[in-house]
Amino acid sequence: MNKHIFELIALGAVWGFSFIFLRIAVPALGAAPVTFIRLSLAVMLLGAVVLWRKQSVPWREKWRAFAFFGVLNTGAPFLMFAFAAHHLPAGYLAILNGTASLFSALIATFLLKQHLSPHKVIGVLMGLVGVVVLVGLAPVALTRETMLAIAAGLVASLCYATAGNTMSKAFPGISSYSIAFATLVPAALVLLPLAASAAPPVIQYTPKVIFSLLFLGFVTTGVAYLMYFRLLASIGAVRTSTVGFLIPMFALVWGAIFLGEPITTANIIGGGLVLLGVAFVQGLFERKRAA
Repeated sequence: MNKHIFELIALGAVWGFSFIFLRIAVPALGAAPVTFIRLSLAVMLLGAVVLWRKQSVPWREKWRAFAFFGVLNTGAPFLMFAFAAHHLPAGYLAILNGTASLFSALIATFLLKQHLSPHKVIGVLMGLVGVVVLVGLAPVALTRETMLAIAAGLVASLCYATAGNTMSKAFPGISSYSIAFATLVPAALVLLPLAASAAPPVIQYTPKVIFSLLFLGFVTTGVAYLMYFRLLASIGAVRTSTVGFLIPMFALVWGAIFLGEPITTANIIGGGLVLLGVAFVQGLFERKRAA
């Protein structure tokens, strides 16, 4: 099996924790402060990695591109999903995040004129159906806040898909370490004034909230972004975006292991559809053409 499959699964496993910790941290601190702290911690980690590996960052030549993709791929969607996490259950967040793969396929096909094989189209649709079956949605009242949260999640996924399909062309020859670090810096700076103005009057830094922030910053952002940009450069945007299907599956697994939550038959069926969908998009079932 291709090594990139294992990297994709590992990334899904890491990001599977993110919505759980967002549901803990955002109600206590607010969407903007949590997003800013998350990005700032990731900047610290990735900055140390860039220095340790002696990677160069072409700030002078590429600062506009770093700023644009930092906001498009990180700052804006992170803030939107943090806002959505305050009003929607984790299952809805998982489905909204999974639509990034569908958006990525549509952008690649109709805007970038890339050919997608029938296997990839089937895989994207199967993955989305699998996520819906996997999470088993409970009814949610369609209030103004929940409708805005759904819209925010869809726009965030569209941002992910747009950035994923165009980012590699903007940074040719630049290492994934440098891209990950340099795009997070402007994203954090843009959110600083918003986070300062939106901070709650009473900061609830309980041990659970502190641990959630540290994990969100160092692991699900810092470490995960290194993995994400490596995959983006290696297998392309459409294949990398299928990690959105794996995230809710791992979220259920972590909930069962650490919280004792039950795994239902629907979860197993949905997880199987997700894995099949990812396999189709990754081309595991396509016949090898003769040279």
